Amino acid sequence: VLRATISPKKSAYYYIGLHATSEAGANSLYLNKFICNSAVKSTAPAPVTISSITHDPTAKLEATIKFVAPATTANGQPLTNLKGVRISRSGQNAVYCTDVKPGEEYTYVDNTMSEAGMCYYYIAAYNDDGESAEAAGHTWVGLDIPENVGIQPILSIPSEGKVNLSWDAFGPANGGVIYPEDIVYNVYDTFVSNNHWFVGDLKASVKGATSLTFDAVTEEGPQQYLYQALIGTNASGSSSTILSTPVLVGKPYSLPVREDYTGDNINYFWSGNTSDKDGNNSSAVRLYTVGANDEYQMCFRSMMNNFVAMTSGKIDIKGCDNPTLTFCLKNEATAGSFTPYVQTIDGVCVYLDEIAMTAPSEGWTKYIYDLNACLGANWIQKQKWVQFGFRFADLGSTTEQKVYLDDISIADQKAVDLAATLVNVPETIEKGQSSTAAMRVRNYGSQAVDSYVLKITIGDKEVLNETKNSKLTSFGTHTYPLEISPSILEQADKATVKVEVIAADDALAANNVASADVQFTSPDLLSATDLAVTKTASTQTLAWKAPAAVRTFVDSFEQEPDWATSGIGNWTMVDVDGGLCGGLYSGIAYGSQGTAFAFTVFNPYNYDGYDITSAFPCTKPKSGNKSLAAFIGINADETMIQPSDDWLISPELSEKEQEISFWANNLYVVDKNGESVYSEYFDILYSTTDTNTESFVQIG
Repeated sequence: VLRATISPKKSAYYYIGLHATSEAGANSLYLNKFICNSAVKSTAPAPVTISSITHDPTAKLEATIKFVAPATTANGQPLTNLKGVRISRSGQNAVYCTDVKPGEEYTYVDNTMSEAGMCYYYIAAYNDDGESAEAAGHTWVGLDIPENVGIQPILSIPSEGKVNLSWDAFGPANGGVIYPEDIVYNVYDTFVSNNHWFVGDLKASVKGATSLTFDAVTEEGPQQYLYQALIGTNASGSSSTILSTPVLVGKPYSLPVREDYTGDNINYFWSGNTSDKDGNNSSAVRLYTVGANDEYQMCFRSMMNNFVAMTSGKIDIKGCDNPTLTFCLKNEATAGSFTPYVQTIDGVCVYLDEIAMTAPSEGWTKYIYDLNACLGANWIQKQKWVQFGFRFADLGSTTEQKVYLDDISIADQKAVDLAATLVNVPETIEKGQSSTAAMRVRNYGSQAVDSYVLKITIGDKEVLNETKNSKLTSFGTHTYPLEISPSILEQADKATVKVEVIAADDALAANNVASADVQFTSPDLLSATDLAVTKTASTQTLAWKAPAAVRTFVDSFEQEPDWATSGIGNWTMVDVDGGLCGGLYSGIAYGSQGTAFAFTVFNPYNYDGYDITSAFPCTKPKSGNKSLAAFIGINADETMIQPSDDWLISPELSEKEQEISFWANNLYVVDKNGESVYSEYFDILYSTTDTNTESFVQIG
């Protein structure tokens, strides 16, 4: 409790100001129960001194208050006219003690409460000139509520199929009396929804004990961290919910394990740790994917003496000849170090390297670690499974630092190992329309490949069977566009897109083929009318009336990937200004932020995982969750905002007379005059020839 006396020199309206002045890197400051009262008279008694307020040690509903009556007035003069002392409890009727003398200690026993709980006492001395300032204290009376007063409950796997939860005996939540042998401990399953933990079903209960073992699936199924929730209960109530330490369950991954974040996807289980210099979780430290279209990387962002780490799930690396860890780094940091590591089933970390991050890199750097050489082949064979991790620490920095990680490969390294993948294959395509996907050929082998055969089939039609005489370096990638264009007369409702890469001496056939299914939808076309047939001896002539109206074309962009900047249906984007696009927040970046683009698929409900529609209601789309958005462009050295010159060009429309409509919106924030400080302007144009910007004629 903080108190201060303010003595104004004249009567007026006054404002009380509180000024937070914490140094950088501190946490939070909270203000509760702010009270401003008139000061006591100088001739009123000084405050009572509370010696103690204690509860009954047997949990009876009783409290003992000891206090010393004041010997002076508020201005320090001897107190000669003390009338008594008022004692009140939590707003209950006051008790007045009138047989008190200045400077003497007194004892008052309160047994008027009807139930266990926290009792707040306020004590003031009084005379004919008024009351003293209140002295306050509190104690819990009766049986206290249990609470975890030890370490976090520890979850462990003593043997396959078994999980053990152990904890310290709970103590009193409020410093009162508690009987540990009477506490019932309830263990609950947990689940995650919208990035928040929730308590699930009751798993088991035990009275007075501090350990419980139960069955669980530990070595099968998808990998995840398993947590249990613990709640202690007695006759007075229940503790808060205490979350246990986690254990990693699920079936270990077999090699190869590869993560390249294509399309902002993460293929395997990884956990992150973002902490400040004291080991506390920090919102200033972040681990997130960043990029656009199919080019994404993992960003380690640290700030002011922090560290960021990510650790894989279980990986079985036994039984292979040449286990190898490979990854690529791009550095924007000027301080810190990046450390790859291997962690055993017992939590022991073996650090493979410490890479200094003291100067920004020009591009990507590849790192390769022969695990037999780093760890020893015998050591590897003894591990049931291990985890791989990466840690970026900048414990000497005072500014933001960023390091990017991509193309992680944990594999039994082979000389030749080509892999085929499909990128941006749409789930549906309308017949008569087209969509451009891509296929990638990645060389995970240690040797370069001079040529390979590439095969592509769509449905039962082979669209490509070609030898590519183009050198593909170790861990290099070749990307080829893939046009998917179902005919308007296509009878099938779906097709399988299949790509295959064939190279001499390829050691791993399992990753040579990739496939994806595409649904074909029929267009909403109007029918011709008045069909008539005129026959002659040798011919039949058909005549009909064309549809009265053109087909309606609607695109709300809901099917497009968040933050894509190209390959968006059949729309054409032209980025003339070339600026690196900014965002709405400092330190929170949407998927394509920091890259040059004209328009991006904007999803305010997934702005780097956040829903920003409450902070910026104007970002809500007219329908659905997505729209197209253009952002401010900044020059390469981030010193100047550039004028916008961004084009969005529709797919080719019918030549028939038709109405074209769309909804437009801008970031709307009002200044003190009620005017938008982010006014936006755009032109409406048309072209009858092509999508070159020079071909367009302005109409609005």
